[in-house]
Amino acid sequence: MNHYAMDVGNTHTSFVEVRSGELSGPVQTVDTADLKRELFPQEARFCVISVVPRIREIFNANEAVFPTAEMLAHAIDFADADVSTFGADRAANLLALREKGLIPGIVVDCGTAITLETLDGHGRFAGGAILPGRALLLHSLHDHTAALPLLPVGEIPEGTGRNTREAMLRGTMLGSVGMVRELVNDFRRRMPHAVVVVCGGDRRFYLEALPELRDGGMDFTLRGAVCAGRVLKCF
Repeated sequence: MNHYAMDVGNTHTSFVEVRSGELSGPVQTVDTADLKRELFPQEARFCVISVVPRIREIFNANEAVFPTAEMLAHAIDFADADVSTFGADRAANLLALREKGLIPGIVVDCGTAITLETLDGHGRFAGGAILPGRALLLHSLHDHTAALPLLPVGEIPEGTGRNTREAMLRGTMLGSVGMVRELVNDFRRRMPHAVVVVCGGDRRFYLEALPELRDGGMDFTLRGAVCAGRVLKCF
């Protein structure tokens, strides 16, 4: 039987085959809107980290496990945190931090939304943050104003914002970098020796803008999914 770990985001889905409880082969990515059961062998089992509820409709009840933070609470020391609405992707990132020995550690997951998760020097959850990603910032300006256009994400303009397009991109692109930097610095004031890794589909933008971050790779959350699969004995 084929086994797969899957990370389903709002925009993109990444998956990889798992053999003997380890990632095997290259990470593959599809648009989440195009995810279909037919992409995989008929005989397959999945550990699915998902922030998109409708994805449960794609798989049979007997072939997929959808870990939640509550299901993984005995494997992660959440201390006094409320995990009733804690995203499975955030829990998977904590598992990946621990598996890689990044303790104390901070993981910045850059996707449609940006999440930060932390483990302290004892491997306990030490707090997190959630903020809009770059595309969401641009969409919010367009959706909630009368005249601002919808712009695609881009690099930080070299100019000082002398027209509307430059001003929007400068505000959102540079502003997003500033938000991530300030949140990382805030956590590091409490954990000065924490390693900071970045993952997710938009990670390269932040790696270039914030060279102090370490590249966690495209498979970071998937590694957490494999850890979750081991904990729940689905691999």
